[in-house]
Amino acid sequence: MPSFTINFDTKRDKKMLFNHLQTCRGIQQVTTKKVRRYNGRYKFYWAHVLPIIEEKCVVANQYGEPATRQEIHEVLKVKFNPIMHQLVNNRIIIQGDSTRSLSDDKFINDFEEQIIMEFSSAPFYCEFLSREEWNEQQRIKNLFSNQNIKK
Repeated sequence: MPSFTINFDTKRDKKMLFNHLQTCRGIQQVTTKKVRRYNGRYKFYWAHVLPIIEEKCVVANQYGEPATRQEIHEVLKVKFNPIMHQLVNNRIIIQGDSTRSLSDDKFINDFEEQIIMEFSSAPFYCEFLSREEWNEQQRIKNLFSNQNIKK
């Protein structure tokens, strides 16, 4: 049973959902749940790391369309924050565990750093700013945008 995270503010995500719904037959149950976005520890990851992976790497979703940041995040959770469930018939399912359960230290120094190391090397060669460099860049950007507002 597929699970999607859809940003209803984007045409691409709505189209992806529509394309999937066209393939459905019979009676289906659809459930929606509001997804919260975090600032704090997640801001660097969502505003810098994932956009670079999205832009520099050819990542496709199950429909062959470019994957959204949320879809990329779900795949990265499976690789870098897996959780295993053993079923009754001795089958094991591996899923990505929630990053909310990670401490700040584990999220930043383990999960996020492993992703940066993986995508900084072959075959991707993505270039990421350090968290400190990115924070400084954001501070300067905010400083200039605040000065333009005051004029």
